[in-house]
This record gives sequence, structure tokens and C-alpha cells, in this order.
Amino acid sequence: MTWRLWLPVACYAALIFTLSSIPNLTPPVRVANADKLAHCLEYGCFGLLLYRATRLTWRDRSAVFPIVLTVLIGLTIAVLDELYQGTVHGRTKSVYDAMADVCGVTLAALVGQWIAHIWMEKRREVNARP
Repeated sequence: MTWRLWLPVACYAALIFTLSSIPNLTPPVRVANADKLAHCLEYGCFGLLLYRATRLTWRDRSAVFPIVLTVLIGLTIAVLDELYQGTVHGRTKSVYDAMADVCGVTLAALVGQWIAHIWMEKRREVNARP
């Protein structure tokens, strides 16, 4: 039942596009590059969901496969999101926002791999005990 892994990903992607539909949306904090940090955090959460879904859907693949697939899917959604924002009144598309999105997804995929590695090591230790 892999659709249960991908349902949170689809819902979060819908949330991203819903937020992109809000005209003149700005971060609640007024500091330099706050919007880039918001993009990175938003797509970081998305990246964790994506990584989880890819890792558990394709369990028989190498450890690099879910990271690469997560980044590619995240990049695709980021580009589509920025293109969509360009059509919304009061919003602009920005390659720098897309870059912040990809940074968030990439960091999340790497953190997801690190957590999975630690979890697998703990499981090996428990299973190795007599």
C-alpha cells in the first residue's frame, strides 16, 4: 500500500500551491532574506515527506536512489511552483526562491538518510544480541 506513503506528499504539495495562490504573502519576520529561509523550511518539510516515501517505496535500491529522486521531484515541484507564482497577482517568480526550495529538499533528504542510517544501526545492534 505505497499510496499511503505518497498521500502526505500530495497533500503537502497541494498546501505549497495553496500558499502560492495568496497574493502579497510575506514572512511574518522582517529580516533580510526571511523569504528564502521560509522557502527552505517549507521545502525541508516537503523533502522529509518525499524522502520517506521514496525510501520506503523502493526499498531494494541503493541508498543514493531515494536522495536523488527526492531532489529531482523537489526540483520539479519548486520550478512548477515558481512558474505558477508568476501567474498570481501580487506574486513574482524567482530563480533564487527555487534555489532555496531545492536547498531545503536536499538538506531534508540528507538528514533523512542520516536518520535512516542511525535507525538501521540500532536495529542491527538489537538483532545481534544473543
